[in-house]
Amino acid sequence: MRVSLKEWIVAQQGRHFCACGCGGVIRIIAEHHTRGVPRFINGHVTRVHNPMRGRRLDRNPNYTGGRFIDRQGYVVVLNPQRTNHRDRYTYEHRLVMEEYLGRRLADGEQVHHRNGQRSDNRIENLQLITASEHTRLHQDELRRSLGEAAYRRVKRRVARGLPYREVAPCSAS
Repeated sequence: MRVSLKEWIVAQQGRHFCACGCGGVIRIIAEHHTRGVPRFINGHVTRVHNPMRGRRLDRNPNYTGGRFIDRQGYVVVLNPQRTNHRDRYTYEHRLVMEEYLGRRLADGEQVHHRNGQRSDNRIENLQLITASEHTRLHQDELRRSLGEAAYRRVKRRVARGLPYREVAPCSAS
């Protein structure tokens, strides 16, 4: 005897439970007739198959202590005192300078690495300067490394809108 799809769905409702152990009933829909009734409620499979579930911070074997080096080479650390999502991870050199000064850094203040190594965050290597002083300092370094003529070519190309990263290698030749 052949049963219609609607009758099959009605007959199957309430007979299948989630295999994760939550006790939830799987709601049967038409596609289950051809594909088979799923074992889990949508999203519950991670409760069984995710061995890292609930393993945060030091309980996770991949945890590095809340410290990593970003793409630019700066050390980034987890700051548990700051709860704002934006401030949660901050640059270590800024935290070192804030701790040394005993206050938060103002918006216009920047921290410069004297030896040029972005991962060297000793207070002796850090210098607190304004944004304009920081720009002038790095422009002087660029002028010394490229030479005056090449520096002027780079500045003209940047003024025309070319990206700096594409301009600097061209000027060295």
